[in-house]
Amino acid sequence: MRKIVDASSLRVMVVFVTVVLATAINFPSTLTGSAEVIYHPCENSVWHAAAWDDQTVVTADYQGQVQLRNLRNERVTWQYSTGAFVFDLAVADLNQDGHPEILVVTAEGDLIVLNPAGQLLWTFHSPLALFNVAVGNLQGDDQLEVVCGGIDRKVYVFDANGQSLAVSPEVTRLVHRLAVGNLDGGTYDEVLVIEARTIAHLMALKEGTLTTVWRKELQVPDDRINWENPRGNFVPFSLALDDLDGHGQLEILMGDTFFNKQAVMVLDNQGEPLWLSDGLPPFQNQDGSQLEFYSTAFVRAADLFPEIAGKEVVSVAGGCFRVWDRKGRLLASRNTRLGFTDLELLGNDLLLGSCPNGDNNFYQIKWGPDWEAALESMEFRGLIRTIKQNTADLDQRVSDYQGKPTSGEVYDVILGFGSVNTNEEGLEQIRMQDSWFRQQYPFPNLRLIRVLKVMEDTPPLDETGQPWSPSRWKVDSINGTSSVEEILEKARWIEAHQ
Repeated sequence: MRKIVDASSLRVMVVFVTVVLATAINFPSTLTGSAEVIYHPCENSVWHAAAWDDQTVVTADYQGQVQLRNLRNERVTWQYSTGAFVFDLAVADLNQDGHPEILVVTAEGDLIVLNPAGQLLWTFHSPLALFNVAVGNLQGDDQLEVVCGGIDRKVYVFDANGQSLAVSPEVTRLVHRLAVGNLDGGTYDEVLVIEARTIAHLMALKEGTLTTVWRKELQVPDDRINWENPRGNFVPFSLALDDLDGHGQLEILMGDTFFNKQAVMVLDNQGEPLWLSDGLPPFQNQDGSQLEFYSTAFVRAADLFPEIAGKEVVSVAGGCFRVWDRKGRLLASRNTRLGFTDLELLGNDLLLGSCPNGDNNFYQIKWGPDWEAALESMEFRGLIRTIKQNTADLDQRVSDYQGKPTSGEVYDVILGFGSVNTNEEGLEQIRMQDSWFRQQYPFPNLRLIRVLKVMEDTPPLDETGQPWSPSRWKVDSINGTSSVEEILEKARWIEAHQ
């Protein structure tokens, strides 16, 4: 009998084994062959891709088109228009006939199931956007079930023909991410739900009802608390299940976004943390390109290095590739010029979604010993290359402009430089900032207006009347709060010194 844990108000404190490695390690590699980057043309940016077989993939693009593509001859076998942005895509053989079906969920709240020929089999509609779709065996029989969820806070379970089997009670805030797998080693799969973006909730289907197995808040050590993450949570925007060491139990792989600077966390099958990676240094240049602060660390497991025991954890965040061994040791790290909207596997090849802004390519990387050189060689092509060139040309024309304004109209430029002290040192900072602005934009009809960040004199309170996050004030960008009087005092000082 499985023990059901009622943890609706539980906040779990955990001990982390944190791996702190600034650079990848060097080790002898037995990889053979040659790495290769393959550019696959597409009409619109591909935001999701999933393997159909070893040479065919299903893609979903920015315009809501779902296509079956042969990667060898670049032919599109069929196309289906969903009429909305596709938030998630899955491929699974629902009826066990050897030919996979295609499942997508959209911003319009539609779950759409297509047959192998791209024809509609059945649909389900939620009143709000659906974010996730997954497939598994939830009842321990020879049938597969379909699971989906999104903004309406419910988890829906259907049989292979679209018959409703269960609907969960409302979870907290939203069904943020979903994964299905056998986490307890029993005879059937469970549903792992990330609710409210920070709570891992494992559910099992029992006699037509989704019941709680365990529910745990995802946390990071106190030294990871920062302005974007004052409550010290881990916020998975990417979720995967895999058996990293071949011991027969699945691990939970999660990738964060800017809340923890694209850190990756791995949990055991009970939701207890095994390791947490370093984050990426915000806004820094690495390997000749700036790291993407707002990107998601997409995560998957693959066996990229045969000499390393078990599977590796692979992440792509923006254009930054990182690989860890099963215990959290960083094996490889490389940043590229491009940024990607998805990471999937085709065998041991990496499938990468298009760059998010006007790209008409998606990408396949065949792994090999010269993988670093292959990643370094990646370049913009097609429409996104044209957009970048046009932007660079416009920037150069502005920089080269030597004319004078033809009218007396003055344009205000509003910039936030942060706060300064009300003393001579603060005045010098302002002079330096003004000088920088005038050097960058030497146009007499531009007037600089400064924006200073201020806060209320007391922190917001929670339902018990206590500060909702005392640690937030310790990491605030202006180092605390300002009263109304202090704000006015600074304003008068600024006016007095022009």
